[in-house]
Amino acid sequence: MKSFNYLALFLVISLGVCAGNLLSNYISAQYATYQLQRATEAISNRLSAQQQQQNEAARAQRSNDRRGRALARSCQDWQQMHRQRPSDTTDKESRRQCALYARYVSEGR
Repeated sequence: MKSFNYLALFLVISLGVCAGNLLSNYISAQYATYQLQRATEAISNRLSAQQQQQNEAARAQRSNDRRGRALARSCQDWQQMHRQRPSDTTDKESRRQCALYARYVSEGR
């Protein structure tokens, strides 16, 4: 009858358990990383949507305030003037006035 080498058997089993634990830890870390990335993307998308809504609300507010209405009216007046009496001056001024209006609505300046 052969005798078992218990030390070798112990080492093989210990090595298998250690390898299994290391593999389990690696898989768990990869899964946690994946979940964190998904959560980060979801939060980022939500914040981006909120920021876009705030920007749209600010644009709407600026286009309807006193200065926004005055700039819009000036833009319209110069465009109408350019249609009635086309010249370099009316073209440049209508473009300038409309750019001022667009800048004010989009940036608030």
